[in-house]
Amino acid sequence: MSADERFLSGFCRAGDMMRRVLCEYEDTPDGERLVSMSSGHDSCEFAASCELARLAERCGEA
Repeated sequence: MSADERFLSGFCRAGDMMRRVLCEYEDTPDGERLVSMSSGHDSCEFAASCELARLAERCGEA
């Protein structure tokens, strides 16, 4: 399996600013899967409504 890295930009509610994050995707038989995101998303109080996380997930589906 190979990995792919992409930079994504979007609004971060926690920081109240635009943010650029590095996302790592892994190839799977069904397409790509988001493996990691350099944003601290796991510990963010706004994780459930994170625009960057939604964007990162959609990019993995494409």
